[in-house]
Amino acid sequence: MASFFNIEKIRSLLSETIDGDKAAQSMLFHGENQGFVDAVIEACHMSEIRTNTEAVRAIASGMGDYVRRYPAPPSYKQRLWDSCDSWTRRIADKLGVEAGTAFEDELPRPVARDIGVDLIKALHDEKGKTKEELAEKLNVGIKTIQTELRALDPSLRKSGPKIRPLRIAGQEMHPKIEVKSEAREDNPHAVERKFYMKNRLHPIALQLNTQEAATLLLSLFRMNEDTGSLLSREMAIDVWCQLSDYGQSRIQEKYGAKDREFNAFLDEIKEELGANRLVTFHTEEQQRDDNMSMGELVMSSFKTGDACRIVLKQSGKTIRIDKAKITPADLHENRWLAIPVEEYPDKSSAVSFSTEEVWDIRW
Repeated sequence: MASFFNIEKIRSLLSETIDGDKAAQSMLFHGENQGFVDAVIEACHMSEIRTNTEAVRAIASGMGDYVRRYPAPPSYKQRLWDSCDSWTRRIADKLGVEAGTAFEDELPRPVARDIGVDLIKALHDEKGKTKEELAEKLNVGIKTIQTELRALDPSLRKSGPKIRPLRIAGQEMHPKIEVKSEAREDNPHAVERKFYMKNRLHPIALQLNTQEAATLLLSLFRMNEDTGSLLSREMAIDVWCQLSDYGQSRIQEKYGAKDREFNAFLDEIKEELGANRLVTFHTEEQQRDDNMSMGELVMSSFKTGDACRIVLKQSGKTIRIDKAKITPADLHENRWLAIPVEEYPDKSSAVSFSTEEVWDIRW
């Protein structure tokens, strides 16, 4: 039904449909949000509104623009969006516009973030970041950063109440956060503290259907079978313990029945978990003590940059380098270089090898 809209009619419509929603009134008409209605009306382009549906769409679009621009933490913007979404629906009801019309696409939902997860990712920068830099990057207050840092690493909490740790898929995250003190660039006589993670935890949470979870477990099983990789086994255990009883039984019934070795692999995982085995984050240094394959040990040495003692068996000869840096030569061909530390990064005296030729590697 055609309808004529002007500024006063839109303003009246907004006012009438906000009544009774105390949360929205508090959020949208106090402090910095006092210009909310004016901003929405300004974005409406009255000359383009000819029908009720177009009016609702224009209002929703204006609200969406406001939410996108509003400088606030994601959790607050989420509540702001929810209020706008409910408000828009009341306007649609009042104008007789059915739910499901195109206006619903005009209010984009901000991506819900977990500040703790984003903080972990920000701490991967080995240069380190101050609390102020972290707060600016994550668009939160310094107090929030301080609380989240202490939740991740309790050793940073000298006093005060215990803070609940970050949980991802039911597992507590306890990464070690390093702190270094450096002179400020703008004032060499002042010192600032920078935070970073030497051992980088990657908090990955996947939303998988049964087929996708089975495919992931099968891939990890085959890698374990082909290479003897304990890392793939550890990852499979991590995935399995997050599945529901239904998911576990369904995967064994549908996929384990077709592959006895895969089914036995899953039974071994269940047995380990049944013995109260804890799934925890392991640093690469810790994993070296867990019977990693030689290929994994070589990769670990390269990734961490740690010098190692390596013993190679090549053409019946034993080659030993007491302090070597490992670097890839050709990963596709499984070729690596062991460079004596005193000559690194000069490769002129490097020894080329494959992981099959590694007899021993230690740190």
